Amino acid sequence: MTNKSFITDDPVSFLVTSASKNGKTQEKNSFTVVKRNGSMVPFRRDRIYNALEAAFRDTKKIEKTVTLDSELTKTIDEVTDIVVEELISLASKG
Repeated sequence: MTNKSFITDDPVSFLVTSASKNGKTQEKNSFTVVKRNGSMVPFRRDRIYNALEAAFRDTKKIEKTVTLDSELTKTIDEVTDIVVEELISLASKG
């Protein structure tokens, strides 16, 4: 069963497809991103993480060559988890 939903508040829409046989559970790996140009690519958590890391680096004026401290890395990871969970939740609702 395939469930198609789009998150329209974001400039990049998300197409939800379920890998589940019963149609009730949706795997994170089954999500596909519909890019602005219409192409579809697999959802990748690391893209969210990289965007958040870049935002933290810019805000705190930390160069890309400098290793982030563990506390900041943990914060970025936690924010990434929250964003991904919310995106999946919204996409799952349609």
